[in-house]
Amino acid sequence: MHSIGDDGYLELTRTVLDGVDRLVAGVADVPGLHVVAPPDSTLVALAADDTCDVFTIADAMARAGWYVQPQLSFERRPATLHLTLSAATAALVD
Repeated sequence: MHSIGDDGYLELTRTVLDGVDRLVAGVADVPGLHVVAPPDSTLVALAADDTCDVFTIADAMARAGWYVQPQLSFERRPATLHLTLSAATAALVD
């Protein structure tokens, strides 16, 4: 906060939240993939249908510079992929 100030912090926040919105909109265009719930913050949870696997997606995203957190399925809930956006990853959304 001291080095970037309030205005810098607000700009970083706008960048990240814009990235979240672009990510959610982009996922809607990917067959077999969907957002689990509308994100309240910078964490976006994704699930896949039977045509793709979130662990395979996680591997491909790691090669593209993302650090994602795949989550195992539990009871009747599907395996999911958690993406936490930051100012550093917002530029990778496209």
